[in-house]
Amino acid sequence: MTSSIRPCLDSESQLARVDAIARSMPQASLGLLNQRVLQRRQDWKFLIPLQAMPSLLARLADSHAVLWAGAEVLARYETLYFDTADRRCFHDHRRGRPRRYKVRARTYPERQLTMLEVKQRHRGGTVKERMVRPFHDHGIDAMGGRFIASHSPLSRDELQPMLANQFRRLTLLGVHDPQRVTFDLALSFGQGPHRHALPCAVVAEVKSASGRARTPALRAFAQSGLRPSRMSKYCVGTALLHPEVRANRFQPLLRALSRLEAA
Repeated sequence: MTSSIRPCLDSESQLARVDAIARSMPQASLGLLNQRVLQRRQDWKFLIPLQAMPSLLARLADSHAVLWAGAEVLARYETLYFDTADRRCFHDHRRGRPRRYKVRARTYPERQLTMLEVKQRHRGGTVKERMVRPFHDHGIDAMGGRFIASHSPLSRDELQPMLANQFRRLTLLGVHDPQRVTFDLALSFGQGPHRHALPCAVVAEVKSASGRARTPALRAFAQSGLRPSRMSKYCVGTALLHPEVRANRFQPLLRALSRLEAA
């Protein structure tokens, strides 16, 4: 089954423009990257139209440097999400549980790297734990099961692959402030025969070591008229591909995505 929403007519040219602008920005050094790992952080997410990217990048150019992935500034990401058969992780997010988890295998093709990751969200922020896996191995073996059990209440035996997604990521590192800004573009989701692409929507995230709401990045988003939005790519992809799953909480976000893709 494919999406009925028509793609942006000029999304490819807009993506190329973003790529060109990012390449003209300062390049992040390895030293700066090591200072901006931020495995424990506060997050602010934004849903923005692709056409808003050039002006937003202009606001960020003086305070941020671009993280390159080999010869690319728009790095490829391939993710496989795991959940229980009754979608416990999805429904914990839908219900707004104060402590919730995501388990995913993520491959970074330009870096020839695959990680098994457990993300824990709680009132104090987000904690991400990672374990290196063989390149392009998205399974959970016994070692992976022990890793998951040590960082979550989930077990290997109850988890199964539930959703795949792909996107291109632009990562900016704060030059003076301990923060990262990521932009996920050209999003697509898949599970079995189901596919849904979002070429016109961008999911941005400001990740900060402090809880300050007036960092240079957050000021740039506010000056561009953009406001934070609660969003999970896993939950959005699940709701898009499986309308039979209860997802009332995400309906405003799904309507916003539909407007972006129909523009």
